Amino acid sequence: MENRRFYSSIIMICLLLFSFCGCKKKEIIRSGTVSYNVVNVMVGGNAVVLNQSPLDSVVNRSSKILTGTGGDHLYVSAFSYKNTALNYFGVDVNGADGDLFTLMLSGFWPNSVDAFFYKEVNIPPYSNSTLSVRFINLLKGGPAISVNLTGTAPSSEVAALPYQGIGVFKSHLSTSIAAPFIFEIRDASNGTLLSSYNLVPVSGISAYTLVWNGLLGGTEKQAPGILQINHTNLNMQM
Repeated sequence: MENRRFYSSIIMICLLLFSFCGCKKKEIIRSGTVSYNVVNVMVGGNAVVLNQSPLDSVVNRSSKILTGTGGDHLYVSAFSYKNTALNYFGVDVNGADGDLFTLMLSGFWPNSVDAFFYKEVNIPPYSNSTLSVRFINLLKGGPAISVNLTGTAPSSEVAALPYQGIGVFKSHLSTSIAAPFIFEIRDASNGTLLSSYNLVPVSGISAYTLVWNGLLGGTEKQAPGILQINHTNLNMQM
């Protein structure tokens, strides 16, 4: 009998210790603000709603920063405006106060949407001496692209960026900021010029993402083009 009581006491102590250790698990407190840059370039798509910001939407071929409460194991989903049954994406996120995530939605709406979600960590903070630009290739059905500034060697900005590829930020000295920034987008395999884009710097903005999107051979609203994203000083990142 004494042995049984002894072993029962040991088991009870172990259970209490396990319970205590479980309660000590470090979690992100559900407070603060997490930001989500939603890039909506679905071919033929409509507006997108994020469950973290259900009263706001992102129209097609645009981007917008939406916000939500930070915390541990937050479910983030994107779905069609006024049609929650048409869900494009969902993921469990651990978001601390000040974090910034980007959600890119491309492909064909509504049944062949491509989603790519990641945490932003390398957006340069504001600088009055440099202008930083990166490219993202979201042109559905298009080739890998190279990019150069007009008058510079091909591939001087980007060598070969595939579909859903995200380039690195390349900085230019402020002595060049006043001049036109005309980028040439080319087929990386043969150098054929696909399009050009004139980046006009915005006062107070020094970092930009240029999203190559649309449909190869598309016309009007589906024609290939550049979506310009201006990175503000939100949380020193976007």
